[in-house]
Amino acid sequence: MLFACKYQNLVFEVIDDPARLAEASWIDVSEATDEELAQVGGLLPHPLPDEDDADEIESST
Repeated sequence: MLFACKYQNLVFEVIDDPARLAEASWIDVSEATDEELAQVGGLLPHPLPDEDDADEIESST
């Protein structure tokens, strides 16, 4: 089973097979299309807020 988690403009592949753990890697997806992201495989969460939005959220709490 292969999962991918998006954080800012990076995708980190999380592989639950220890034998393949060394294959996990960060991939810059800042310019990637949805089709390219689909090729990464796994599940991507909804896009995170932009850094500016994150600052606004933090300042409002």
